[in-house]
Amino acid sequence: MSPNHFVSNSLKDCTVFASLSPPDFLAKVKYVGSEARSKTAIIGIDVLRMTTTMIAAGAAGANGIFLAEKPVTGVYDLTAPIYSDLPWVYGGELNGLPIPEAQLDNSPLSIHPPALKGKFIKHYSTNGAKTQATALDVGAPTLFLMSMANIEATVATILLQGFQSVWFLCAGFYNSSCLEDTVCAGVAIQHLLDLGVAVNAQLDDGAKIARNAAECYRGKSDRLVKDLHDSQVAKLLCNIGHCADVAACITGEGMPTDLWNRMTHTVIQLQRSDNGTPLLVPTTV
Repeated sequence: MSPNHFVSNSLKDCTVFASLSPPDFLAKVKYVGSEARSKTAIIGIDVLRMTTTMIAAGAAGANGIFLAEKPVTGVYDLTAPIYSDLPWVYGGELNGLPIPEAQLDNSPLSIHPPALKGKFIKHYSTNGAKTQATALDVGAPTLFLMSMANIEATVATILLQGFQSVWFLCAGFYNSSCLEDTVCAGVAIQHLLDLGVAVNAQLDDGAKIARNAAECYRGKSDRLVKDLHDSQVAKLLCNIGHCADVAACITGEGMPTDLWNRMTHTVIQLQRSDNGTPLLVPTTV
């Protein structure tokens, strides 16, 4: 019997997984059978800042989001990938700063509902585009985007759709883990436990680590914001003048209250357009 069989067997009772970085995900998912993967919802988390910004855009009334990977040439194609007869907004960031000629950057504080309502977004994001491609490559049926704002709405939708298991995939920090994504996953995992739809024995080790990390901040969002300001991603953001994004992504500070409230009811799920193009579609629950 191959060693791989024993590894797979050690995971067979797990229904809640968490990978704290993309390499962590790729190292483990190969030991989960294709049938199990086909019944698993993958939840992409990039709290600072992509998933928070895209959820804000969805809450602002955007019709759909096409994630594009940043071009190695540095030349951004600001044309519609599909539905060319419909209105599009273009956005993204390069090393944290807005890309040239785009109308939208990667900050939730840049979201203005009148500019996005009824429009589609083409957003350049290396982490987001790679997460989406990875989810499709491993045979997962769908991908959700999650931030601190929409944890309960996302979990409720996953349960309603009847997935056999859930896998939290954190974007992390340059192929390593980061505090904010780990805590976000942990809050969602604790919510699953509180609802009684999973028990501790069904968590893989990554899920247990995330849950324990989140426990330190239960009811203490101010402490999380403070600790993040001493952490790697926030330091990068502060160095480029985006310190305010940290609190905005955790608590909605600085954002319109009604927009943050709508974010708590917004679910973003990967669907296919008529020609098969992957499109992230916001819904309100």
